Amino acid sequence: MNVKAVFGVRRDLAVLYLSMLTSRVGFGVIIIIFPAYISGASDLAAASALALYPLVEAATALPAGRLCDTKDRKIVFVASLGFMALLMASIGLTRNIYAVASIHAVMGVGAAGVTVSTLTMVTDLTGKDNRGAGMGTFDFANVGGYALGLVIGAKLEPLFSADLGSAFFVTATAIAFAFAVAVVVLREPFHPQGKLESGLNPFKALDAQATSTLPIWLGVTTLLGTVFFLPRAFNRAGIGTGSTAGLLVLGVVLLGLGAVGFGALSFRIGRDRVMLIGISGLLGLLFALSFSFERGCIRS
Repeated sequence: MNVKAVFGVRRDLAVLYLSMLTSRVGFGVIIIIFPAYISGASDLAAASALALYPLVEAATALPAGRLCDTKDRKIVFVASLGFMALLMASIGLTRNIYAVASIHAVMGVGAAGVTVSTLTMVTDLTGKDNRGAGMGTFDFANVGGYALGLVIGAKLEPLFSADLGSAFFVTATAIAFAFAVAVVVLREPFHPQGKLESGLNPFKALDAQATSTLPIWLGVTTLLGTVFFLPRAFNRAGIGTGSTAGLLVLGVVLLGLGAVGFGALSFRIGRDRVMLIGISGLLGLLFALSFSFERGCIRS
């Protein structure tokens, strides 16, 4: 066994997970601080400002993936991290809803670059026997970053109540630190050099089995988008930032732990079976929530 090579792979994976976690901390902070930062905006304007980021991330994921295949993965990764740090700091310079929404939308480009390049390099650095666990750990870093960001956002809001923009400077500094670590430590993993293909069809490279999972993913991410607006709704209902952060943190921590466990389980019983377990659990949750609202068990 080449101990040096194994250590290098583990180090690179650690850098990727840490950087993903740090970038998601930034978005977790935004979710919590946004209601106060743009308090004068309407619910529709606030929701649009939040929604533009994932929309742009989705729209730019395909070009980011093609760049990862045809160029160095590391270049896409570190450039996207640095871009996100600059944009995060830029939000702290203005409270104009249109400017904030525009900056947050452009951050979706950086988020796509970070997410796609991280997933690609995790695939490069893991094998068939541990890829499920590797992807589960990626998802844990993803949702764990949101959880940590919610906690930090709840702490930063009262700390910087007189100047909430400074909270974004603090978060930008953390992302910039992850950028610096990645530049110095991360290595470009070995991978075949892809060819730049023409065409705008994003599903061209997917087989029928992969395409069949897209409606499920769309449903899950739609629910996730609803969750992102909860801080604004809770704020209107008089629920404090600390309580909101606590509830959301509990949810994302459970989600993250489940991702790691189910990632490892997928290697033992198969991806399809684990996906069916997840769908069943999600449907059960939705039915339980519907029943609770109908019976008046959950009140605003």
